[in-house]
Amino acid sequence: MRNKQKKIGILIGSLEAGGAQRMALWLFESLNRVGVETYLLSVDYNKDIMLPSTESTKPSSLSERIIILSPFSVNLPTILKFFFTPYQWLRLQLYLYRQEFDCLISFMERANILNLCTFGTHNKVLSIRSHPDLYISKDLLKQKSIDFIYSHVLPRASSVVFNANEAKDAFVERYSVGNTICRTIYNYCPAKTVRKLAEEKLPKTHSHLFEAPVLLAVGRLKPEKGFIQLIRAFREVAKSNNAVRLVILGEGPLRRPLENQIVSLNLSERVFLPGFFDNPMPWINSAHIFVLPSIWEGFPNALLEALTLGTAIISTDCRSGPREILSPGSRPSEKTKQVEITPFGILCPPLSFSSSNFATAVTEQEIQIAESVKRLLNDEHLRQDLIGNSAQRAKEFSPENILPEWLDLIQTSPSCFSIHSG
Repeated sequence: MRNKQKKIGILIGSLEAGGAQRMALWLFESLNRVGVETYLLSVDYNKDIMLPSTESTKPSSLSERIIILSPFSVNLPTILKFFFTPYQWLRLQLYLYRQEFDCLISFMERANILNLCTFGTHNKVLSIRSHPDLYISKDLLKQKSIDFIYSHVLPRASSVVFNANEAKDAFVERYSVGNTICRTIYNYCPAKTVRKLAEEKLPKTHSHLFEAPVLLAVGRLKPEKGFIQLIRAFREVAKSNNAVRLVILGEGPLRRPLENQIVSLNLSERVFLPGFFDNPMPWINSAHIFVLPSIWEGFPNALLEALTLGTAIISTDCRSGPREILSPGSRPSEKTKQVEITPFGILCPPLSFSSSNFATAVTEQEIQIAESVKRLLNDEHLRQDLIGNSAQRAKEFSPENILPEWLDLIQTSPSCFSIHSG
């Protein structure tokens, strides 16, 4: 048994498109590439993400190590997910017994809870992908279940990994978990891939939008992304600038309300909702300013992509991630109350859901976003300074810097094994 090849398992709720899923898939591919036998276990059957491919790990070989544990959909109501959980737990437990994993790394709450409830000698590594206040604000059944289980079975975890220090600190305080088993490993951003994708041409149907300076935002059209407030802020910009345009990429339940808001504010010739595009990089690369107006985020990968492409950034100082990306070394829990110019972008005071009503008058926080936009439109020296600093900051989130942190975690976790990445 001592000489038996060691194995890693990565557990995720599903492989539908999403940031946590992309992170899990990248880690799966990367560990296999450096010689660690790693399997990817999906609780549900949903699979939207394409397998990565490198010279050393072809999709065909990787697909053999992807295991679907159940035929159920991730889109089922919460009550049905609870009903099917015992079956999924049993399938997972049987697979763990057969494979004898040394370490099971789980991503997001449902997979984390299943991981904590498994039996065996494997290390249980949880990956928390958002600030705890955010998933506690979900529907009541999910909220109570997460709170109860984390409060009682967290001591079974070998390590807990966060993608932002702000989320880590809040989690430690909420659940009184030992800080010694908690650590932050940021999301990665593959600069070569991002720049390659940015070389694609903009769609001919929309390239004319960039004949004037464009303020670009990207994300699903839902309240927490702050697009209602951004459009109100943009109206203040448009009053003194006849050229700049606002483009919001994405689809979602707020499309019709946002279209109505644009018409009611007489911004139909200035604000555009082109829809969802698989590759937003040419849009980010062509934008004059990238803006992230979110009320909350797990960890905004879009900011990393904008940094990588050298696009000037304005972001709300929301939970969690923007401050840690744009103002490293500052305290992430201390939110700014005024516009803050950092070496890598501009941070604006956080927005709130209370201003998500379309009828709400422009707020002080929205005016501060508008003033930040006007500052970058009128101060090319400042904009170029931010762009000049961005490449160096983006390098800190490269796969070459992030993968060794995961390898070190696996090495140093109790009962884990030695891995050499080179």
